[in-house]
Amino acid sequence: MSYLESKYSNQVSAKLTEDQLAPAQVVNLSYNVKQGEVLLSWTAVTKNADGSDLTDLAGYRIYRKGNANDSLELVGSVPSDQLSYSDASAKDGASYLYAVSAIDSAEVPNESEKSTELAVKTIPSIPSGLTSSATKDAIILNWASVKSETDTKLNENLAGYNVYRSETDNTGFEKIGNVAAGQTSYEDTEAVLGKTYYYVITSFDDSI
Repeated sequence: MSYLESKYSNQVSAKLTEDQLAPAQVVNLSYNVKQGEVLLSWTAVTKNADGSDLTDLAGYRIYRKGNANDSLELVGSVPSDQLSYSDASAKDGASYLYAVSAIDSAEVPNESEKSTELAVKTIPSIPSGLTSSATKDAIILNWASVKSETDTKLNENLAGYNVYRSETDNTGFEKIGNVAAGQTSYEDTEAVLGKTYYYVITSFDDSI
């Protein structure tokens, strides 16, 4: 009985090479976070995996995953003289695990063992849509949620919103309260009748 056979898979190429020695593992991976950015840095790799001097370092590959059980995915690469990487594709207010590897300049690059995975939390999104209204008893603030119904990763670590107030336009803000993640309004009952106030809000995560 004959069998059914699929079409060809994608093609890959390979050839035997004398250089089978990979660079040593990347160490000292660290990070800083800014609004909308994760900045990774690490120590230069100067040795091969066997401890011999590395003379053909070509660069570094940066990997990321969203959960511990996920597989690491390549998100970028940098040349050998660059020891940092800016990831602007990470979602706001989310948790990630990063790893970095080193590669040499062989025609088919030898890749080092990936660094120890580094846990990172990104800064929550800046709230938008802030509006105010007033009664004789309170000033009422409303804003749009930074959470998304269709993207659960976005601001997955959101814990709430902080409310700040000032009596001076664009400066001098002081925190007057906060609300939980599911709440997008705040009533300032401490406002004095007839006085003008300025408000801003921020979002914050569940970090300790």
